Amino acid sequence: MSDAPRTIPDTGFAGDTGEGDPALVAALERYAVEPGRAPEVLSALAGARVLVAVVAVLTAEDEPVDGLRREKSTDMALVTVQRPDGARAVPAFTSLASLAAWRDDARPVPVEASRAALSAAAEGAVALLLDPAGPVPCVVSGPALRAVAEGTVPQPMYADAGLGAHVRALASAAPGVAGARLEPAPGVDARLVLTLAPGADVQAALAVLGPVLQADETLRVRTLAGLDVAVEG
Repeated sequence: MSDAPRTIPDTGFAGDTGEGDPALVAALERYAVEPGRAPEVLSALAGARVLVAVVAVLTAEDEPVDGLRREKSTDMALVTVQRPDGARAVPAFTSLASLAAWRDDARPVPVEASRAALSAAAEGAVALLLDPAGPVPCVVSGPALRAVAEGTVPQPMYADAGLGAHVRALASAAPGVAGARLEPAPGVDARLVLTLAPGADVQAALAVLGPVLQADETLRVRTLAGLDVAVEG
């Protein structure tokens, strides 16, 4: 664990009760049951208050007296953790209870999630660890972390009716495709489920549709974690 000496100033959440944001808590509960709902966690996180952990860090010491060092001054520093791969991450918490379950000696500082993501970048961290000790841990990294920091988290692809219509129009150009829909899927933004007409050639349909999906600008700007494709019928 690393307590890098970066001070977090007052963030303007006077009177915060420390309870979890209801929309974020609900999104995490859905994600716990169905991991494909991770995009809903991102959407809720984008507008939520989270808590980051800070601890006192010694910044100066008196000269040794009788072999003992005496504390001179301390500062409050953002807590980061080191992952098994060596990369650093910033823990963030939905509530006081989830912070205390992880580390009860840390001071909670309420911040907007976007600010927590920006702080992670400033610390050289690659991820936010949301509620690492539970009740529902969730890792936000890569393009998703950048989107939270920039305030550009899109609506979940599978919940966007306009995008669904756009994808169906793209899919209709492939031979044998009778229908298409977007649905939640773990590890990606959504799964594109293609319904094929009886006797249709799956490989022929995918050979046509694959390049179309890859070249589509609308899908490119909406995709953070990728798009899975499945075939039925």
